[in-house]
Amino acid sequence: MPTICCICDEAIWSPAFKYNDFGNDAYPLYEEGRACNACNREFVIPARMEAVRTAEAVRKVLEPEINKIVRTAEAVRKVFEPEINKIAKGTMQE
Repeated sequence: MPTICCICDEAIWSPAFKYNDFGNDAYPLYEEGRACNACNREFVIPARMEAVRTAEAVRKVLEPEINKIVRTAEAVRKVFEPEINKIAKGTMQE
C-alpha cells in the first residue's frame, strides 16, 4: 500500500524509480505524517524557513532581557554565595 501525502492526499511515489516512496517529514505543518516532494517544496520547506525567521526574530527581542536576568542572577549569587557556603558547611559538620 502506498504512503499517502498528509497535505494533498495523493500517493507518494518516486517517478524516477517507479516505486512507493516514504515521502518527507511534514513537520511543522503536521506533527505526524509524510509529505510528497511537491508539497514538501511548496508548503513544508517555506513553513520551516518561516519558523527559523520567527525564532531568530524572537531571539533578537528576548536576548537582551535574558542577558539582564542572567547578570542579575550572577550578582545575587555573588552576594549570597558566602552565606550559603557557611550554612552548607555548618550543616555538613553536624
